[in-house]
Amino acid sequence: MKPQLILLAGNRKVLFDFPSRLPSDINKDQFKQVVLNLFSNAVQHTNPTTGVIQVIGKINEKELSLIIQDNGHGIPQEHLPHLFERFYKADASRSRAYGGAGLGLAISASIIELHGGKIHVESKLNAGTAFEIVLPLT
Repeated sequence: MKPQLILLAGNRKVLFDFPSRLPSDINKDQFKQVVLNLFSNAVQHTNPTTGVIQVIGKINEKELSLIIQDNGHGIPQEHLPHLFERFYKADASRSRAYGGAGLGLAISASIIELHGGKIHVESKLNAGTAFEIVLPLT
């Protein structure tokens, strides 16, 4: 998956600190979809030449934690509680051609919740956004 993310990033700098193997109880196809959704959002919201996206993962005996963080324009605080709602777009001026249908984060949250996990977002205007996923391991 790493080569796909690097290709998707274009000229943005991508930093990886992630274990090379996922635990066997993680649905790898669904996890890949979540990572691609979050990473694609980071790409869309960072500068094509000065953007930096970090993919940070940690695994212990109880859980997998993944953070996808960018240095983009950030999300206004009033939008954060609604980001995982279907069809919600923080920026209503974005067209389908540039912003999608507002389903990627809702789908990602559903996948994470179906696996007993949680997804959380923190953002600061003009500083960037970080999505954190925590999945329990059985």
